[in-house]
Amino acid sequence: MKDYQNIQPERPTHLRLKTGLRFGVVTSMLSSLIGIALYSMGLMDFSGSGGGWTSLLLFGLGIYLASEHFKKFTNGFMRQSDVVVISLWIGFFSGILSVIVLLIQLKLDPSIMEKMYALMEMQFEKQDLEGEQYDKAMELATMFMSPGFLSLMGFISSMFIALIEGFILSFILQKEQDPFA
Repeated sequence: MKDYQNIQPERPTHLRLKTGLRFGVVTSMLSSLIGIALYSMGLMDFSGSGGGWTSLLLFGLGIYLASEHFKKFTNGFMRQSDVVVISLWIGFFSGILSVIVLLIQLKLDPSIMEKMYALMEMQFEKQDLEGEQYDKAMELATMFMSPGFLSLMGFISSMFIALIEGFILSFILQKEQDPFA
């Protein structure tokens, strides 16, 4: 005789990975295209405004759509851990693709780095840094503005955003199997 209370829908690991890959690629491509479009139109600078909210919304939408896709294959049931794992896969693949797009963009348009340096200089001037303080601040900022460091921070921030949004959305999107069914 089967124990019907302990029957749970299958949650294959490869399904979470495949869902995360699919929606991570789509999320990254949409985010990159929107970012490039905003930059081309002059609506986004590198001060953190403009593209940041768009990226957060796209991650949330990607996690939501991936979760709904996942539910189709698990009879409508999904645990919080499923949402978090899927969101981490989305962040992983999205982060890798975003880094690749960033490096290609920096290679094609080297003036981006010059604009970032100019923005940084303006911020230091607003802080009234002079002499040795200004030189130390510029030296430190230049070290953190290398393409390698920007790529690493872009990947880490992609994973972090996906993790936080995954935790938040996991409370909303979970649908546990009824233990009495």
